[in-house]
Amino acid sequence: MSTETSPSWTLDPRLAGDTVALGDLPLSRALLMNDANYPWLILVPRRPHLVELIDLDAAGQTMLMGEIARASRALKAVTACDKLNVAALGNTVRQLHVHVVARFAGDAAGPGPVWGAVPPRPYDAAALARLAGALRTASLSTDRSALRHARARATVGSRRSFPMSPRPDLGPKPRLGYTASLIERASERRNDEAFLAALAADPRAGAYAIAGEMVVLKAGAERHDPLFRLDEVAALGRQAETVFLGLMDGAGRFGVGLDPSVVETLKAQPQFFVTDLRSIAVQGLVDADHLPPIAEAKAMLHWHARHRFCANCGAPSRVAESGWRRDCPACKTTHFPRTDPVVIMLAIDGERCLLGRQSRFVAGMWSCLAGFVEPGETIEEAVRRETREEAGIRCGRVRYFATQPWPFPMSLMTGCHAEALSTEITVDRSELEDARWFDREEVALMLARRHPARLGTPPPVAIAYHIIRAWVEDGDRVLG
Repeated sequence: MSTETSPSWTLDPRLAGDTVALGDLPLSRALLMNDANYPWLILVPRRPHLVELIDLDAAGQTMLMGEIARASRALKAVTACDKLNVAALGNTVRQLHVHVVARFAGDAAGPGPVWGAVPPRPYDAAALARLAGALRTASLSTDRSALRHARARATVGSRRSFPMSPRPDLGPKPRLGYTASLIERASERRNDEAFLAALAADPRAGAYAIAGEMVVLKAGAERHDPLFRLDEVAALGRQAETVFLGLMDGAGRFGVGLDPSVVETLKAQPQFFVTDLRSIAVQGLVDADHLPPIAEAKAMLHWHARHRFCANCGAPSRVAESGWRRDCPACKTTHFPRTDPVVIMLAIDGERCLLGRQSRFVAGMWSCLAGFVEPGETIEEAVRRETREEAGIRCGRVRYFATQPWPFPMSLMTGCHAEALSTEITVDRSELEDARWFDREEVALMLARRHPARLGTPPPVAIAYHIIRAWVEDGDRVLG
């Protein structure tokens, strides 16, 4: 359990008065009402100024949902209760807190609370230890479909005015690729050798096998399986680094780097299917829940492959912290993986948007403009600079949309909509093959793959598709 707390957060003394603190989850402080007659947990998010559940952002709501499930499992496991009652409150005590109450068949069933019906019976030390231990070890997973839905909303749809698409001609809203990960990264355990050894010995442990730009899959009839047992991945060929990715339903997940020389040998064996990650994502070759951890593994192993020597003194460096750090034994410098920030934006002029294409694009594809954020530059400044440099268009308002990890090799795409202040295009031919304005209805045809000239947008796995679609659906309301 984590102990990270906002420095301006304090626990309301009325919540502290009748409770015992069991510990801190990643978001919430876990309290226990100190009456063994009625097992009763309270979760208090450790962020300041929260009164109602809606005061939490979408990502916070998702995290709190998982912690409620975790607390419920712990309470059920220890008490063997008949049912659980859950309520999020912030009325009398003006601090958001969630009650998770164990109920039994013999409880009073009247409209009033059961608390106080009989004299309180404080917990003894052994009972407190059992509850605290159960809370520490309870699985972090909720119903997977519910968690997947909540995390997807937290990544793309949380700021949208209309949760249902006003454009049914575009079809259901697809999932943004490489996001909504179900992995619990468990970063605080990366130096716990006993914990990691136990995970590796667990038969449920799984690994993703990455050989340079290629991903090794177990061949299937319709979809392929990217997850190998640790003994299976060891038999694939010479290994490089291994990275601990985190936990999935309590089981360890690892990324294992293979020497690229094994690719041709594995391709020749019918039980394997070897291809690049872009193809896997675009063609839907594996279950979508595997894409985020595969992207995590690919990015990390790419970093290791290119940082085996210290950038400070040139000596060979060593893997540390379960693959999340490299240490130089010569000059003692520590090196950490980097993520390169990229802006990707759609400039809007009323009922028109600006799209560009590069020579490397497939025929007919047009997309958002994009570029790396430079040192000392804000996201908004980068959006304006890149749009002006590549297409000669000046922009005013910039509105954040969503982010996407992009493991090619290891970037974070920050999606934005921008207000165009000029309309005359001047294309930088060193960056773009062409750029032009498109109206909303033409772009709708491109999204739906029904354009008469076979023009199209990037596939739904890419954040560009979602940025463009949001504008087609909501118009200039995307600018706020």
